[in-house]
Amino acid sequence: MAQTSAPHVSPADLAHYLRGAQFPASKQDLKADARKNHAPSQILHFIDELPEDQYRTMAEVMKALGQVE
Repeated sequence: MAQTSAPHVSPADLAHYLRGAQFPASKQDLKADARKNHAPSQILHFIDELPEDQYRTMAEVMKALGQVE
């Protein structure tokens, strides 16, 4: 069975690099916030794998985390 190309990202790491994010937020908004917080490429790649949704809360981002992994 083929594995997904998305790297493993812990909820704590994702929350750390998204600190200060304003919601609702698009995937592009989340990526911009992560860059401002000096996120490593693993986090940025993970955000690229998220669905093109509008995320209303950090909880919705965490739910998407489980769907990507």
